[in-house]
Amino acid sequence: MLPLCCAALAQPLQLDTTPRKLDCKHLDLLTKDRQPVFVGRDDEVRIGISTQKNIVAPGEPILVDLWVDNRTDRAAYSGGRCILPYRHAGDVFDEWGHRLIGIQEQAALNARKRGIELVEVCSMSELVSVIPPHTCMGPIDAREDGLRLDHELKPGVYYVFPRSGTDPALFKQGLVITVRQP
Repeated sequence: MLPLCCAALAQPLQLDTTPRKLDCKHLDLLTKDRQPVFVGRDDEVRIGISTQKNIVAPGEPILVDLWVDNRTDRAAYSGGRCILPYRHAGDVFDEWGHRLIGIQEQAALNARKRGIELVEVCSMSELVSVIPPHTCMGPIDAREDGLRLDHELKPGVYYVFPRSGTDPALFKQGLVITVRQP
């Protein structure tokens, strides 16, 4: 017979993997200005982005939350992010519709000018979440350490999207973030 301390460790771990079904069209848990902005068609897996603060001071880290709205008839998977050091890599536009270059993208461009090609390597031990069909889940952050915007923003108004490749004509449909002096 195992001692009490070791008997508990011999039991298999029970993880609560019950999906928390949300209706992404009616998110009562957030105020109107914190509701996520989603990209994607209504018949696919859409990715959304939200932030707890939509007005920040210059230099203040902008923490964002990612959402997944699975509108398909099959399971989808999320998590396992390999963006070091946990930076958001979607599109950010200024108030005139110009796409801004992020910190990591600028580093790659600078390296290329010097004839160096950066290679990203990823190793992860993060949980992958299963999003059942017709389920909205969020915020998706298995490590709960916050995903930071990959941009250093000066005072102004910005529009943020959860994915790269946004049509610049649609920039005002992004999540609005204002950077202003306190």
